Amino acid sequence: MDLKATIQEVNSCFEQNRMEDFYTFCTPNIIWEIVGNETFNGLEEIKVFSEHVTKNPFTTVIKPNFTIADGNIGVSEGITEMIYENGTTMTMRYTDIYHFEGHKISKMITYCVELKEQ
Repeated sequence: MDLKATIQEVNSCFEQNRMEDFYTFCTPNIIWEIVGNETFNGLEEIKVFSEHVTKNPFTTVIKPNFTIADGNIGVSEGITEMIYENGTTMTMRYTDIYHFEGHKISKMITYCVELKEQ
């Protein structure tokens, strides 16, 4: 699988809440920085974060505008909607920057901005 296809599959994992599958795409020492929020050092910290987030059930819809990969870096940019069980929705514009070691993600930098209704 090429890196662009890997990123598309990672998006699918997030959208379908298949975190165990997502973990298989990561190195054990992955760093995930959610800019302006938190940085997770290692897969174990990401697993704890994921368990916490999924306690409040929601549906995710990811609409990528583009996904590119060059060398060992890839980028996905688009819109994501989080639809909670109580009916509220949060819509965000995201950009994920991936750094790869082989075909495993070693670093992920996420930028998310909540979009306000106009």
